[in-house]
Amino acid sequence: MAPETIPYDMSTSIVPENMHDMANNPEQMKEGIEWLMQKFQATSAQEPSQEQGTLLLRIGSYERTIGELEKAQKHIQAAREIFRKLGNSEFIIAADLRLATTYIYKGLLDLSENLFLECIKKITESPLDHKSQLLEYALTNYAKLFFERRHYQTCAKKLVEALELKLIMGDPQSIATQQKLIDMAQTMNSLSQKTPKTDNRTAS
Repeated sequence: MAPETIPYDMSTSIVPENMHDMANNPEQMKEGIEWLMQKFQATSAQEPSQEQGTLLLRIGSYERTIGELEKAQKHIQAAREIFRKLGNSEFIIAADLRLATTYIYKGLLDLSENLFLECIKKITESPLDHKSQLLEYALTNYAKLFFERRHYQTCAKKLVEALELKLIMGDPQSIATQQKLIDMAQTMNSLSQKTPKTDNRTAS
Protein backbone atom coordinates (compact mmCIF):
# COMPACT_ATOMS: atom_id res chain seq x y z
CA MET A 1 0.00 0.00 0.00
CA ALA A 2 1.45 3.35 -1.11
CA PRO A 3 2.05 6.02 1.55
CA GLU A 4 -0.68 8.66 1.83
CA THR A 5 0.02 11.76 -0.25
CA ILE A 6 1.06 14.75 1.85
CA PRO A 7 -0.98 17.89 0.94
CA TYR A 8 2.09 20.16 0.98
CA ASP A 9 5.07 20.82 -1.27
CA MET A 10 7.62 18.21 -0.12
CA SER A 11 9.77 18.43 -3.26
CA THR A 12 13.55 18.65 -3.04
CA SER A 13 16.57 19.73 -5.06
CA ILE A 14 20.18 18.57 -4.91
CA VAL A 15 22.78 20.87 -3.33
CA PRO A 16 25.71 20.82 -5.82
CA GLU A 17 28.37 21.34 -3.16
CA ASN A 18 27.61 18.17 -1.18
CA MET A 19 24.77 16.25 -2.92
CA HIS A 20 22.50 16.80 0.07
CA ASP A 21 18.76 17.07 -0.50
CA MET A 22 17.34 20.56 0.03
CA ALA A 23 13.66 21.45 0.43
CA ASN A 24 12.36 23.60 -2.39
CA ASN A 25 9.88 25.14 0.04
CA PRO A 26 11.12 24.70 3.64
CA GLU A 27 7.99 26.24 5.20
CA GLN A 28 5.73 23.91 3.24
CA MET A 29 7.89 20.94 4.23
CA LYS A 30 7.62 21.94 7.90
CA GLU A 31 3.84 22.02 7.50
CA GLY A 32 4.02 18.59 5.91
CA ILE A 33 6.10 17.25 8.79
CA GLU A 34 3.52 18.60 11.26
CA TRP A 35 0.77 16.92 9.21
CA LEU A 36 2.62 13.60 9.41
CA MET A 37 3.22 14.09 13.14
CA GLN A 38 -0.51 14.55 13.72
CA LYS A 39 -1.12 11.29 11.84
CA PHE A 40 1.43 9.57 14.07
CA GLN A 41 0.01 11.01 17.29
CA ALA A 42 -3.44 9.70 16.33
CA THR A 43 -1.98 6.17 16.42
CA SER A 44 0.54 6.55 19.24
CA ALA A 45 -1.73 5.11 21.95
CA GLN A 46 -2.05 1.86 20.02
CA GLU A 47 0.30 -1.12 19.96
CA PRO A 48 3.41 -0.62 17.76
CA SER A 49 2.38 -0.90 14.11
CA GLN A 50 3.82 -0.74 10.63
CA GLU A 51 1.93 2.52 10.09
CA GLN A 52 3.57 4.13 13.13
CA GLY A 53 7.05 3.09 12.01
CA THR A 54 6.50 4.26 8.44
CA LEU A 55 5.21 7.64 9.61
CA LEU A 56 8.24 8.16 11.87
CA LEU A 57 10.57 7.14 9.06
CA ARG A 58 9.01 9.70 6.73
CA ILE A 59 9.08 12.38 9.44
CA GLY A 60 12.76 11.76 10.16
CA SER A 61 13.71 11.80 6.49
CA TYR A 62 12.01 15.16 5.92
CA GLU A 63 13.49 16.60 9.12
CA ARG A 64 16.93 15.69 7.80
CA THR A 65 16.15 17.56 4.59
CA ILE A 66 15.36 20.79 6.45
CA GLY A 67 18.44 20.42 8.67
CA GLU A 68 16.75 19.30 11.91
CA LEU A 69 19.27 16.51 12.30
CA GLU A 70 18.85 15.63 15.97
CA LYS A 71 15.09 15.26 15.53
CA ALA A 72 15.67 13.28 12.34
CA GLN A 73 17.99 10.83 14.07
CA LYS A 74 15.62 10.46 17.02
CA HIS A 75 12.59 9.70 14.85
CA ILE A 76 14.44 7.33 12.51
CA GLN A 77 15.80 5.40 15.49
CA ALA A 78 12.29 5.27 16.99
CA ALA A 79 10.97 3.91 13.69
CA ARG A 80 13.71 1.28 13.67
CA GLU A 81 12.74 0.16 17.17
CA ILE A 82 9.12 -0.30 16.06
CA PHE A 83 10.22 -2.37 13.07
CA ARG A 84 12.46 -4.43 15.36
CA LYS A 85 9.51 -5.19 17.65
CA LEU A 86 7.45 -6.16 14.60
CA GLY A 87 10.26 -8.34 13.22
CA ASN A 88 10.22 -6.52 9.87
CA SER A 89 13.78 -7.02 8.61
CA GLU A 90 13.33 -5.05 5.38
CA PHE A 91 12.13 -1.94 7.19
CA ILE A 92 14.89 -2.28 9.81
CA ILE A 93 17.36 -2.04 6.91
CA ALA A 94 15.39 0.87 5.41
CA ALA A 95 15.63 2.71 8.74
CA ASP A 96 19.35 1.95 9.07
CA LEU A 97 19.97 3.31 5.55
CA ARG A 98 18.20 6.56 6.43
CA LEU A 99 20.14 6.73 9.67
CA ALA A 100 23.41 6.24 7.76
CA THR A 101 22.38 9.07 5.42
CA THR A 102 21.62 11.28 8.41
CA TYR A 103 25.11 10.58 9.76
CA ILE A 104 26.52 11.99 6.49
CA TYR A 105 24.59 15.21 7.05
CA LYS A 106 25.98 15.34 10.61
CA GLY A 107 29.53 14.82 9.36
CA LEU A 108 29.87 11.42 11.06
CA LEU A 109 31.36 9.83 7.96
CA ASP A 110 33.09 6.80 9.47
CA LEU A 111 29.96 5.91 11.45
CA SER A 112 27.90 6.34 8.29
CA GLU A 113 30.20 4.16 6.20
CA ASN A 114 30.17 1.32 8.73
CA LEU A 115 26.37 1.32 8.78
CA PHE A 116 26.10 1.47 4.98
CA LEU A 117 28.48 -1.48 4.61
CA GLU A 118 26.53 -3.46 7.20
CA CYS A 119 23.26 -2.72 5.37
CA ILE A 120 24.66 -3.59 1.93
CA LYS A 121 25.93 -6.91 3.30
CA LYS A 122 22.49 -7.72 4.74
CA ILE A 123 20.74 -6.73 1.51
CA THR A 124 22.98 -8.84 -0.72
CA GLU A 125 22.92 -11.89 1.56
CA SER A 126 19.24 -11.92 2.57
CA PRO A 127 16.15 -13.10 0.65
CA LEU A 128 14.29 -9.78 0.61
CA ASP A 129 11.16 -8.86 -1.34
CA HIS A 130 12.47 -5.39 -2.24
CA LYS A 131 16.18 -6.21 -2.62
CA SER A 132 16.74 -4.05 -5.73
CA GLN A 133 15.07 -0.96 -4.26
CA LEU A 134 17.00 -1.24 -1.00
CA LEU A 135 20.32 -1.83 -2.76
CA GLU A 136 19.74 1.08 -5.14
CA TYR A 137 18.99 3.42 -2.23
CA ALA A 138 22.01 2.12 -0.33
CA LEU A 139 24.44 2.56 -3.24
CA THR A 140 23.14 6.02 -4.16
CA ASN A 141 23.49 7.40 -0.65
CA TYR A 142 26.72 5.52 0.05
CA ALA A 143 28.08 7.25 -3.07
CA LYS A 144 27.24 10.62 -1.53
CA LEU A 145 29.54 9.78 1.36
CA PHE A 146 32.44 9.52 -1.12
CA PHE A 147 31.43 12.85 -2.64
CA GLU A 148 31.62 14.34 0.85
CA ARG A 149 35.15 12.94 1.18
CA ARG A 150 36.02 14.30 -2.27
CA HIS A 151 36.57 10.78 -3.63
CA TYR A 152 34.67 11.71 -6.77
CA GLN A 153 35.71 8.76 -8.94
CA THR A 154 34.49 6.24 -6.38
CA CYS A 155 31.33 8.29 -5.93
CA ALA A 156 30.62 8.14 -9.67
CA LYS A 157 31.27 4.39 -9.77
CA LYS A 158 28.75 3.70 -6.97
CA LEU A 159 26.19 5.96 -8.62
CA VAL A 160 26.54 4.06 -11.90
CA GLU A 161 25.98 0.78 -10.03
CA ALA A 162 22.80 2.25 -8.57
CA LEU A 163 21.74 3.58 -11.99
CA GLU A 164 21.92 0.05 -13.42
CA LEU A 165 19.35 -1.02 -10.82
CA LYS A 166 17.17 2.02 -11.55
CA LEU A 167 17.18 1.16 -15.26
CA ILE A 168 15.85 -2.30 -14.43
CA MET A 169 13.12 -0.80 -12.23
CA GLY A 170 12.29 1.74 -14.95
CA ASP A 171 11.46 5.02 -13.19
CA PRO A 172 12.24 7.80 -15.75
CA GLN A 173 12.27 10.68 -13.24
CA SER A 174 14.48 8.76 -10.83
CA ILE A 175 16.83 7.79 -13.67
CA ALA A 176 17.18 11.43 -14.73
CA THR A 177 18.02 12.48 -11.17
CA GLN A 178 20.60 9.71 -10.92
CA GLN A 179 22.23 10.79 -14.16
CA LYS A 180 22.44 14.33 -12.79
CA LEU A 181 24.29 13.02 -9.72
CA ILE A 182 26.69 11.05 -11.92
CA ASP A 183 27.38 14.15 -14.02
CA MET A 184 28.10 16.14 -10.85
CA ALA A 185 30.56 13.51 -9.60
CA GLN A 186 32.30 13.21 -12.95
CA THR A 187 32.59 16.99 -13.28
CA MET A 188 34.10 17.31 -9.81
CA ASN A 189 36.46 14.41 -10.55
CA SER A 190 37.70 16.19 -13.68
CA LEU A 191 38.17 19.45 -11.77
CA SER A 192 40.01 17.68 -8.95
CA GLN A 193 42.54 16.32 -11.44
CA LYS A 194 43.44 19.88 -12.39
CA THR A 195 43.86 21.28 -8.85
CA PRO A 196 45.98 20.12 -5.89
CA LYS A 197 44.12 17.95 -3.36
CA THR A 198 43.75 19.58 0.03
CA ASP A 199 41.70 17.85 2.66
CA ASN A 200 39.98 14.45 2.62
CA ARG A 201 37.31 14.54 5.27
CA THR A 202 37.04 11.33 7.25
CA ALA A 203 35.88 12.77 10.56
CA SER A 204 33.49 10.84 12.73
